[in-house]
Amino acid sequence: MVQISPAPNTDAKTPKSNPKDPHAGDLEKGLKKPKIIPQPSRSERSYRDDISSRDDAELQTLARDLLGKEPGQVSDNWAKVRMKTCAQTHDKTLGRILKEYEWLGPMIDHLLYNKLRVVQSTCEKSLAELTVEDGVILGRMFAGHLSTSVMGEYAIDAWICACPCLDEFFAKEPSMLVMFEKVADLLLERVSWGLKLRCFTGAILSTADISTDIFMLATYFYTDGQAKFAYATLAMLSVSIFFQLCAVVLIQPKTTKLKDYMVEISSVMFFVKPAVDAYRVASGNKTKEGVMASPFLEMTLIKIIELFSECIPASIVQIYVVFFNEGGSIAAYTSIFASLMTSGFICATISYDFDTSPTRRKQIADFYGIIPDHPIRRALCFILLIALSASFLLLKGVGLTICIDAADSHTVLYLFAELAVYLIYKVARNDYWYWTPGKGFTRFYISTCFRVFIKLVTDFTCIIQFRHPNEVGSVYFCLSTLYNAIVFPILAVYYWDKTKGPSSIPAHENIEDYTFAYQPSSMYSNILILQVFWFSLAIGFFMTIRRSHIQSFCRDNTTSSNLKKQFSRTNEDFIKSNVLTYHQDFHKGFVDEVEAWVLEGWVEWHEHKPKWFTKAMKKAVPKGMREKADKLLMDRKDELDKTEYA
Repeated sequence: MVQISPAPNTDAKTPKSNPKDPHAGDLEKGLKKPKIIPQPSRSERSYRDDISSRDDAELQTLARDLLGKEPGQVSDNWAKVRMKTCAQTHDKTLGRILKEYEWLGPMIDHLLYNKLRVVQSTCEKSLAELTVEDGVILGRMFAGHLSTSVMGEYAIDAWICACPCLDEFFAKEPSMLVMFEKVADLLLERVSWGLKLRCFTGAILSTADISTDIFMLATYFYTDGQAKFAYATLAMLSVSIFFQLCAVVLIQPKTTKLKDYMVEISSVMFFVKPAVDAYRVASGNKTKEGVMASPFLEMTLIKIIELFSECIPASIVQIYVVFFNEGGSIAAYTSIFASLMTSGFICATISYDFDTSPTRRKQIADFYGIIPDHPIRRALCFILLIALSASFLLLKGVGLTICIDAADSHTVLYLFAELAVYLIYKVARNDYWYWTPGKGFTRFYISTCFRVFIKLVTDFTCIIQFRHPNEVGSVYFCLSTLYNAIVFPILAVYYWDKTKGPSSIPAHENIEDYTFAYQPSSMYSNILILQVFWFSLAIGFFMTIRRSHIQSFCRDNTTSSNLKKQFSRTNEDFIKSNVLTYHQDFHKGFVDEVEAWVLEGWVEWHEHKPKWFTKAMKKAVPKGMREKADKLLMDRKDELDKTEYA
């Protein structure tokens, strides 16, 4: 459930050694060659192709030697000493390159020093024009990019996009790219800001949210007339715990000991799972063998479960109590604020991490990449994403609680009707099935669950990642968001006024004999304030993101059409291989092109073994294609045997 849109292995960057254009014959047939979109991200290039596993291990050792064993010993002079020592120890790897590029030493010095400071945001010079002073600036710039990245690779990618000269350098010296990525990963483990700060902030918010919910649960039980809200809160917490337990149990490998299972289960039962996950991610724990998800992916999954089953419903219950049940205490407002901020933080984290991933920016260059590479603008985007989702949840929650107070049964019918319209829309566009592989009832069950889950979360949080064609889709996302932000709250107040407000009083009765929790005029005013606030945030967000990617909010692609576009617009096998992770039905419209690509590259992939060509990827190839490709492979082996024999 975490992998909302599929992405290949991030280490997979190996194209064919002699790539052939699959559309080369199209010009002879009079067909227009598909446009190849220019993709500025460093991840487009295959700098790591020539790095062997042995060299990779040596570069890992070099990165550790550069940083040393003591995380606390960091100073400008210390960095220079470490760099000079490593240049002597690793003369072939680092020493030679330092002699060739005079600016590289100062850059490494200041990169290792790794202190946040205000520096210029870009470097437009070419590689040949770089000086020692430029090396100092480049090294100082890196800390800013590291502070806004969740992985070292993400920071390196943003750094290169801001400094094209580094693109030239890493193209000539691919081993340096690998070394810097490993240095960046080690720095992320050591610094207290950046990834660690974000992980622990999320853990603190999640813990505060659960704590305030438990406090409000006890308060409702001991307050006359509010026991039903206590039971509702208890049900939400129970559902959240149940799904979290299912997740942590399924993630663990079959060889997990009972003791380890109990540790995981206890962390969920005692509500410390967010803190445990944050510690594992921040301390750089690696994925254990057999585990289905990395620590970061596990943390994201738990947060999504928390968002769907606890944060959103708890916010609605508590808003209802405050508005219509005289529950406006400081504790209640604190609990609402904690739920809103936790929801906003989770949504912002998901959208931000998907969008800044170099692999996904490579996979769909015209969709991912709305967040700019400048560290300050990235941080501003992240803050705006939090505020957008939190304020949208408040706006939607207020409108929904007004509907519930007017007629709770009608509100349930309305939600079902809204969901039915969406599902009919997906069926009408032949886009109901989810992208994941599956057959029969299993496929129907998974597709229905994901469609319903994604739709409900989007309606309450406007999480921008879900505008992806695999999920809600850009056009429906925008229309649904605008409807829920503008029309729905106004209709809710109007409906309440006609059923329980002053307008519901018969004309022959005296309206002064009735008391109302709120007047419609004050409700409209409060709704208008929330709407203006949310739209101000939305305008600020669109002013901050890349202008070139605003169009990604108005594309009307389905999963199948988007996949076909991805496949036809690139000649790189790594990107094309993404088509194999989807269900076979999604590439029926261009199955001949997929088969031609597989047959053309099958022999070469077996010989060169690119990192993306895994056992799982081989199994993902449709059976008929795989049989034809294996026949070609056997013919190739026979040719080699005959040649060797001759």
